Amino acid sequence: MRKIFTLNKDFKGFLSYTVPAAISMLLSGVYILVDGLFVGWGAGTEGLAAVNVAYPFACLYLGIGEMLGNGSAITIAYCRGRGKLRTAGLFFGNLIFIMIPLGIILGAVSPLTSRLVGLMGADETIFDSARNYALIISLGCVFQIVTCSLLAVMRHTKAQYSAMLVMLAGLIANIILDYWMVIAMKWGVEGSAWATILAQLITCILAVSCFVRGKIRIRFRVAHLRPYASILGKIILTGLPSFGLQLAATLVILLHNIFAGIYGGLTAIATYAIIASVVEVVMLMDGGFSTGIQPLVSFFNGTGEHTRRKRIFRYGLLAALIFGVVAMIATIWGKALIVRAFNATPELASITFRGLVLSSFGFVFLGLFQVICAYLQAKGRHTLSSILIYTDCLVAMPLALVILPLFFKLDGVWLAMPVSKLVMMTAAIMVTFRRKDTSAERIRRNLLMTKKIVKTL
Repeated sequence: MRKIFTLNKDFKGFLSYTVPAAISMLLSGVYILVDGLFVGWGAGTEGLAAVNVAYPFACLYLGIGEMLGNGSAITIAYCRGRGKLRTAGLFFGNLIFIMIPLGIILGAVSPLTSRLVGLMGADETIFDSARNYALIISLGCVFQIVTCSLLAVMRHTKAQYSAMLVMLAGLIANIILDYWMVIAMKWGVEGSAWATILAQLITCILAVSCFVRGKIRIRFRVAHLRPYASILGKIILTGLPSFGLQLAATLVILLHNIFAGIYGGLTAIATYAIIASVVEVVMLMDGGFSTGIQPLVSFFNGTGEHTRRKRIFRYGLLAALIFGVVAMIATIWGKALIVRAFNATPELASITFRGLVLSSFGFVFLGLFQVICAYLQAKGRHTLSSILIYTDCLVAMPLALVILPLFFKLDGVWLAMPVSKLVMMTAAIMVTFRRKDTSAERIRRNLLMTKKIVKTL
């Protein structure tokens, strides 16, 4: 019997990329948890609600960084597989050309965009805090965009361990700064935002230094900074699925805040702040598996080694499946510990218990869906990947949030993510593993059918 999962050099390669990628993403998730924990202790329920309402801004800038970074890095890995090192340098140069000016422009318009928190579920009790958080995060968004973009390139150029260490340094800095600004200085929500920005500045400096010191294997010249419309277009199109995943996270938070407010008020919004922290950690960990397989998938796609490419894909699916089950069990078993960690009131805790359990059922579907979309993106089928991801965040999730609460009230809000991810995972499996009906196969089947008819006669 053929072995589906074989221990070989591809499995070792899979581990060498996915382990540091998963740890890096897990550190990103802990980053978010740390903010929530310190705000919960330093600013209470209203502070949690304010940060949760404004957090889509951080997701948006993370999505832009992932789009530019993965859009460049996937193509760079493909070019390395084809031996086109100069083309890889051009993609990296065009990435530098676009990421810094874009971050500066978004920061410049932040006084206007930060007022949008009023449309994102912030009522008068938390509007000022939410707006200040959004404003500070937006002012420093260039650091987040540059860091995410460079770390993506590092993961695709055999510098995945350096990327992991950069993320670890940022986490340590964020913990120290959060304690100082939120707890010691009692700056509340604004202190958490400043701690996040300063920690991202540190990671940005560390990431840039890795490239300046020549530790990243890219044949780059100053002449590569010349912009090409075709290259910039390729970067954006290839990276659209990565942006879509973060857009999905942004819309999930935004829509959940709105519907949680409708069916449960401010307490339900604060409840989702805790649930969202846990879901975001799981989503980022799954993102580690999906981004971990992409360097090898895109490289093998460039070399034409399709069997090895599919093997890496199977490893990613298995890892996402196992982690999804473990995360679901851990969340259900440890829900009381999670609630206590956020200093939740008894009323908030009782609602959060049920919300955590219902939301955890979607962790398996979430991971498998992300890995499939990442595989399609790295394989070069970024259009199909984008269709799946944007259908999820623009159609499936909104419909689930509109329909399910009509029948299950607040429980329907918590069930929206599991149900929508189950539907989209099923669709992704169907389009990815469908049997290709080529002309030769149709002719062969017609001949077999003809022979069977002749025999019956």
